[in-house]
Amino acid sequence: NNISQYILSKTVSVRQEYYGQKLLDLCAKWLNDFEKHYVNDTVLDKDKENEPPVVEWYRQYKLGKITRKEMIADIRVIMIAGIHSTSAFISFMVAWLALLPDLEQKLYSELSQFEKKYGVFKLKHVEELHILRAFVHEVFRFPGKGSFGNLPRAIIEDDIMIDGYNIPKNSQIVVGLDGFGHDDSWRNPYKFDINNWMDDNGKFKNNSHFTKFGIGRRNCPGMSVAKKEIYLLLGRMVLNYRFYAKGDVLEQIKHVPDWTHPEFNKHMDKVFDNAPIYMEKREN
Repeated sequence: NNISQYILSKTVSVRQEYYGQKLLDLCAKWLNDFEKHYVNDTVLDKDKENEPPVVEWYRQYKLGKITRKEMIADIRVIMIAGIHSTSAFISFMVAWLALLPDLEQKLYSELSQFEKKYGVFKLKHVEELHILRAFVHEVFRFPGKGSFGNLPRAIIEDDIMIDGYNIPKNSQIVVGLDGFGHDDSWRNPYKFDINNWMDDNGKFKNNSHFTKFGIGRRNCPGMSVAKKEIYLLLGRMVLNYRFYAKGDVLEQIKHVPDWTHPEFNKHMDKVFDNAPIYMEKREN
């Protein structure tokens, strides 16, 4: 069973099916249900900390600042980002675990000890899972098959100066976010290495140069939910199944050049597109 290719093919087919009118119709139905069961004067009265983005959008809609069609379009973006991107990233993570068996075993050991300690795998004490969090963040950081494009932004003010350059109003800019993940702030910026997210004591540490979910006020509103969803799904998958590769692919991954090499993407494509990824049930 080529698990990685299966997950990716399902992701692509779902995207093709739902990116169009079918997804818009689903979003419109969801909005109707939201109005019927959730909306009331108390909900819309004032801003609340950590409220869902749709509440603010609905508040703006009732004030006449955005149209219903615009609100449905925003809901569609959230659904695409929250469902399909998550499934795609999990497929990349499964592939990396299959290609790095030593890391896969370390992650399984950490999760097993965690489950024995608490009796069940849940996210209440996820801060204790240092290898899991470091691995997930490293897949986010590393370019190649796990690297998604960035959203363009519009300059809405005059006289924006960056390093001596004037950026005219209404210009469209795209920030190279992957560059933030490969500078001197990382221990090993050009190789896949979970130690980029570990301190000297083997504990997980954040890095302010991590930008996979964007930066500033317009960063991804679903970042926290997406991370928790991936921790939960990937953790349970690794606890119950072993993922592995066969043949020459384990040697191929050892010889992939670092990120600065002009043929890096070519090598990564060869490994990920041609590598059979297998899974087997663990005997607990």
